[in-house]
Amino acid sequence: MQPIFTTPTLTPFTAADYACAAPTPEGILRMAQDAVEDWRRVEREKQRLEFQHRVLARAAGTLDVDELLAGLGEELATVAPVVEIMAAFVGDADDPHTPSYRISETLGAHEKAARRALLLEALDRHTGPGAALLHGARPECRDGGDCGWDAHVRILPLRHGGRPYGVLALVPEEALSPEQMDLARSAAAQVAGPLSAALEYGRVRRMASRDGLTGLYNRRAFDERLTEEVSRHRRAGADFTLLMFDIDHFKNINDTHGHEAGDEVLRNVAAVIRTTVRLTDFAARYGGEEFAVILINTGLKQAEILAERLRLAVARSCCGPRGAEIRATVSIGIARCASGDDKSAATLVGRADAALYQAKNNGRNQVRTARSAA
Repeated sequence: MQPIFTTPTLTPFTAADYACAAPTPEGILRMAQDAVEDWRRVEREKQRLEFQHRVLARAAGTLDVDELLAGLGEELATVAPVVEIMAAFVGDADDPHTPSYRISETLGAHEKAARRALLLEALDRHTGPGAALLHGARPECRDGGDCGWDAHVRILPLRHGGRPYGVLALVPEEALSPEQMDLARSAAAQVAGPLSAALEYGRVRRMASRDGLTGLYNRRAFDERLTEEVSRHRRAGADFTLLMFDIDHFKNINDTHGHEAGDEVLRNVAAVIRTTVRLTDFAARYGGEEFAVILINTGLKQAEILAERLRLAVARSCCGPRGAEIRATVSIGIARCASGDDKSAATLVGRADAALYQAKNNGRNQVRTARSAA
């Protein structure tokens, strides 16, 4: 019977065996280099994970798009020479063909135009034809040469839920290394979800502050903004001017042409307001056929010019359902909140309203200021 287990025969090491096993100086150096390289890989991975954690933590802590992008820019600046971050997004469900974008407000008009054109071109390229209808050739600098700022710009597409919805544009001081680009791509992937949520949150907030018929801000949004501007005036002495106006004989329009025609007139006046006032101004439907516009950093003379331009634009426009041609006019009252004044929001509205009613009592389709209505 054969034994199940046998004891192996052990052969002692010879001197030659010990010589082969002994590390050489070259071997020791290679082991040390490998250990250093392993440590560097671990350290790089640690730094990458810490960076991703910081990016995700900051992105998850806000639903404000501008704040989220500012936080991303600050974190990217810690790992790469990124000095500016821009973004462009496809239109939302309410306005699918109008893209939005984020560009630094400190830039001049020409620089903004160059960046905006680049963003919209990139948006078309990464999200499909028709996503940005405002695309066009990038403008050249005033001296006729290349602007230079976009020599190293890197575009990062944004996707969420399998859908491309925007792009990020990184403006570095110098070309980014492959490792820095990998970090930037990982950051873009991490913020894609929170950024999409922030955009949707902003859309819902805008819907809550908008008038459903005209698309202008509603009364609640106007009251909040006017209170903010009065507080800013008291704190920093910032001047602004308020326009209050309504459509003349609006009841007659409803009685003669029907409420559908009246709604069309309201939409038409709102469209004229949007194309006449500046982007920095705040236009709202105050109630019924009455509208209000807050003119930021605007003196009385400039406000009177803009109000007259608005009055003429409304009078020259026409609208109406089913081919009907309806022309409407507006009466406008102006009140200024100037340096040294200490008015409340209600007082300012009252003064502008008094000017408005003086315009109506004097024959309508005209502009009056609070100083002549006192």
